[in-house]
Amino acid sequence: MTNVEIQKDTGNYRLIDRRCINALKEMTESERCLKSMFSWIGYNKKEVLFDRPQELLEKQNGII
Repeated sequence: MTNVEIQKDTGNYRLIDRRCINALKEMTESERCLKSMFSWIGYNKKEVLFDRPQELLEKQNGII
């Protein structure tokens, strides 16, 4: 569908600056897929790796 590379294993939470917010606000999509939109606007990205506690993973996957 697109030639824009979407980052793998990326969560939905991000720290972004005002330029990114303004670029996203200019997009007219009615059904937003933010993971692809963040890649589409093209600003520099830096990943922050972290380990999630096992209890949180189980809760998110409905195992508890």
